[in-house]
Amino acid sequence: MQKKLEWFPCAACTGLRIKMERILRMCRLIVSWVVACLYCSVSYAAANPSFIAGTAPDRRPQSAPKIVVAPVLKQSDALHGVSDPYPASIKAILKDQGAWYTPFTRSGMTGRYDIRGYH
Repeated sequence: MQKKLEWFPCAACTGLRIKMERILRMCRLIVSWVVACLYCSVSYAAANPSFIAGTAPDRRPQSAPKIVVAPVLKQSDALHGVSDPYPASIKAILKDQGAWYTPFTRSGMTGRYDIRGYH
């Protein structure tokens, strides 16, 4: 019969051996929990492919909103607070505005920052 070799053969080290066994059990539990979480996340990602920006910069996702008709830009709202003669740069911007967002038709900050007199 073979004699079992122990890490800590003396009686004084028995407490240390018990602590080591508890630590190893906790490590096994933590590792198994992490592996289970990784498995679940990988299987979820494989089952539900999502849009990743930058992989196809020439295409938009199918669920992205589409502009069908550009909203009408009122020249009077866009030029509010700008005196005649209108600068050529503002005229060019408003001519090619299309459906892009424009800050010219919205009131901004109040007080001394309200240079166009919206407030």
